[in-house]
Amino acid sequence: MGRKRNGVVNRTVEPLRERCGSRAFVPFCCRMKKIVLLWGVILGCCACMELPTDVEEALALAGGNRRELEAVLRYYRQDSLKFRAACFLIANMRWHYSDGSGYRLYSEVKDSDSCDLRRFGRHFLIPHIDHAFDMWKNSPYAVGLSFNEFCEYILPYRSFAGYPDCFSGKNLYDLFGKYVSVGWGDSLTDCIARYNHVKTDFPGVTGESLALDSSLYGPFFLGQECTDVAAIGCQILRACGLPVMVEFCDAYRDFPGRHFYCTVRDDQGQWWPFNPEISLPGEGKSVPVAPMNLYRQYFGAQRDNPFFLKAVDEYVPPLFDNPCLREVTGECMGVCQVTFTWGEPVKNRLVYLAAFQARGGMAPVTWAEVDTLNGRAVFTQVMPDRLYFPVYYEGKRMRAFGEPFVVVRDSLTPEGFIIQVYRTDTTCRMPVVLTRKFPRKPAMIRLAERLVGGVFVGANREDFSDARVLYTLTEPPAPCLQDVVIRHPDAFRYYRFIAPSAWPQANLAMLEFLARRDRGYTNVADPTPVAVLSPGDTLSGKEERWVKLLDASSWEEMKWKPEYDGNMLTAPSAFATITLRLAEPQVVERIRFAPQNADNGIRRGDLYELFGWEKQGWHSYGRKRAQYEFLLYNHIPAGEVLWLRNYSEGREELPFIVEPAGNGFAQSKFIRLPDK
Repeated sequence: MGRKRNGVVNRTVEPLRERCGSRAFVPFCCRMKKIVLLWGVILGCCACMELPTDVEEALALAGGNRRELEAVLRYYRQDSLKFRAACFLIANMRWHYSDGSGYRLYSEVKDSDSCDLRRFGRHFLIPHIDHAFDMWKNSPYAVGLSFNEFCEYILPYRSFAGYPDCFSGKNLYDLFGKYVSVGWGDSLTDCIARYNHVKTDFPGVTGESLALDSSLYGPFFLGQECTDVAAIGCQILRACGLPVMVEFCDAYRDFPGRHFYCTVRDDQGQWWPFNPEISLPGEGKSVPVAPMNLYRQYFGAQRDNPFFLKAVDEYVPPLFDNPCLREVTGECMGVCQVTFTWGEPVKNRLVYLAAFQARGGMAPVTWAEVDTLNGRAVFTQVMPDRLYFPVYYEGKRMRAFGEPFVVVRDSLTPEGFIIQVYRTDTTCRMPVVLTRKFPRKPAMIRLAERLVGGVFVGANREDFSDARVLYTLTEPPAPCLQDVVIRHPDAFRYYRFIAPSAWPQANLAMLEFLARRDRGYTNVADPTPVAVLSPGDTLSGKEERWVKLLDASSWEEMKWKPEYDGNMLTAPSAFATITLRLAEPQVVERIRFAPQNADNGIRRGDLYELFGWEKQGWHSYGRKRAQYEFLLYNHIPAGEVLWLRNYSEGREELPFIVEPAGNGFAQSKFIRLPDK
């Protein structure tokens, strides 16, 4: 029996001694005392370390990973600079995450266990920090960085939050350092050119197969998205000693989409954008087409962005619900300052300028704080030649608080620009004939211009030694299916289009040689209808008299060729001629053709809807299915910003207004044009 203490029999200790034996039990107790003592020392050391408030907050959020992070801090407690670097990383790890499913916005995963605070510990962070300091000391492009610059440009193990893969700089350097690392005397171009070469030809450079461990960015599968290219390039180049950041645009001026790229800092402090793998700093545009506003992703929190500036419970659109985002438009492009009066609800601290995105999505691209005292909002990052929509949010719903506008450069004004505002005039309504949903692209216009001088000829000898010119293109053809009439038709066995010698590319997207139906030819099919571009088009209703000639047993057997496939985007550009070879001479009286183009005209049979912009957003003027290559809408107000959506096909759409055309109808005028 156990000993009695205060009348209670203790039956715990004695049986345990009996089972374990006294010599076994005493060391066990000693070990427990040592463990408790050790943890007391550890906790005492952590308590003695003076930690910044944001580090304390981060540790409180780290859950079961707190001990690992504290171990990192203890490891560097005798090295003040590395200790500060560890504090910077740990304090800001709360903003960074990855759930392995691809790039996602911070707002989509910020509360999940994928947060870096709960994932990375001493075995990841300590080698990474030590390697970053080695690069700071040894790289000619890093050695001049201040500590704060080093913390953002070299030290981070992520280039932007949400990328699914993340590796320490030490791991990446071990793999790529011998090919890419920076040496004294190397130029930025030299270093990045080496990276581009090894990235795109890893087997050729290293002699190793592509079966290399894919978890280290798999050197290297090709065909990634720009997010992959930028994230991978940034992290490898940082690991090799280059101060690199990821920048991006979330919207283009004229097209849907976004683009991520890199920018590198030279030893003079200037930033040079480039696209890893395919371009070098200073070579030109890092964004393929005209961008809207530009942003840079930092590792540390940027306290002057919407994530921190918003009011309590104020909705922030997903792009700006990012604590580490900083807008850099003014550092990269020319910008203007535009002021708006503010008479809307005072609970909003933030307002935005939004850009049009195809399919109707409006993309907020820059912000301003509301100055309620003076009743205004001042936007400092407004780019010229871009259409902006001033908006704010009621809950999650977007509202307009001003008219759409474009800043236009004007050297005659004191500011150097004027503001073109688009105001709806409901007192002036007109019928409008719409023939396009997107303006003609300059590159497509040039293709049409290069067809001038091209000729259609007929011949009865296969070598065309007896060729006769039937028609010469004397002006650029319109981007639609059109007819040319042969004034003196005759019977020929061979018909050919010959591109001009200055531009020997047969850039015809569609080509049909037409004969009268009553000639009774059997090698024929119904022609594709010619474009009807207005209600009064005189060609309408006269199609039944024509057939197109075939040089195969059916049209289906001819459609493999790009000039016969019905696709406006394709043409036999590699060739200077297109030839129709008949079994016997036949008379062609019309030639129906279209130049290669982007196919953004109205398409017969497609379903469309016209929208107008008002305070509540887009409102509909109704859906219509196109019977011809135009759409007619009535009672459309002048000056209103409009948008025509095609539900059937295509992604390129741009806002426009309508203006009187002098024929009783209005015509559309697109607000801005693409650069190329």
